Amino acid sequence: MKKKSKLKVSIFEIIAYSVCGAVGLWGLTYITLGLLARFLPVHNALAEVDAVVEKAFGLGLFLWGIIILAIATVVASFILLINAKKNDREVERETRRTARLAQMKNNGSDLPIVDAEVTPKKEEATPKE
Repeated sequence: MKKKSKLKVSIFEIIAYSVCGAVGLWGLTYITLGLLARFLPVHNALAEVDAVVEKAFGLGLFLWGIIILAIATVVASFILLINAKKNDREVERETRRTARLAQMKNNGSDLPIVDAEVTPKKEEATPKE
């Protein structure tokens, strides 16, 4: 007999959490690069890249990293909430089903068993045209 898994994780969840994790790592990388650009000695390549990014987009690498990390966190939270609600509904459905089956089993033991009465029925043949 197969053992029923208590934790059901869909393929969508696995892929979505992996993508959110990759985007979160991307944000952490930008945060790290922004901090290194800010606190390393003055003339380094990261400081120049940070200045170019800040000039082009209005925000430096550090702030872009925070924004990207926040987006990944919010999306992962929404996915978690949606799937938690779905799993809670399934657990409640199983609980109601087991309670209903137990009640039917208890009520069914009191009822007498009646033999079915079968009467043969003749069907007329359909006329051929």
